[in-house]
Amino acid sequence: MGSVTHWSWQDRPGHWQTLERPEEAPRISWLELNRNQWLSIDRFAALNRSLRRLQAIAPDWPQDMVHWRWLDDTMRYLDETFGLPAEDQQFVAESAARYHPDLVMHPDIESQLNQAALAPPGAADRLRQFNNTAWNTIISDLKERT
Repeated sequence: MGSVTHWSWQDRPGHWQTLERPEEAPRISWLELNRNQWLSIDRFAALNRSLRRLQAIAPDWPQDMVHWRWLDDTMRYLDETFGLPAEDQQFVAESAARYHPDLVMHPDIESQLNQAALAPPGAADRLRQFNNTAWNTIISDLKERT
């Protein structure tokens, strides 16, 4: 029988349409991303996960372009400054969104981030060990500075 050379079909008014197969097969240029592009895609996915979580745990936190950029900048800062994995970046940035935007600049938090960059446990596990009194003290300190 051979390969297909034409496609034919009847349209809604009942007229026959025919499409001939192109002489040359279509060429597909595969999408080849470099390492930085893949990292950007991964960061975008992590950012989306954080935004979804914040919508659930902090519904009053504004979901707008300014705040999305701030969250992305905070996660990028945590990556570039401390080399934290995405899960830790998300936890710390989400905590900053919930408690205070300058959270990562507080000396107690910064100390934990530096330690997490050097050895386990990670930043999220370290910060989860803070009790309510510690969190309230940190937040009060930050509010006094601003």
